[in-house]
Amino acid sequence: MPFVSNSQRKFMFAKHPKIAKRWAKNTPDIKDLPEHVKKADLSNCFEKIASIMMTHFLSIRPHSGISQD
Repeated sequence: MPFVSNSQRKFMFAKHPKIAKRWAKNTPDIKDLPEHVKKADLSNCFEKIASIMMTHFLSIRPHSGISQD
């Protein structure tokens, strides 16, 4: 999941550094993050994140080594 704002990034690195490192890999450009996001803008962010996650999950192929007998 990518970061939505710089304040979220700071919080996550302070409280949950392992998760924050994973999210940082999924954030396209950390330099372009706003400091804060207004509540009205969050719905657009969640839609964007959901779209990215669906694209990612749909691209994952099932493990071919498991037999379905």
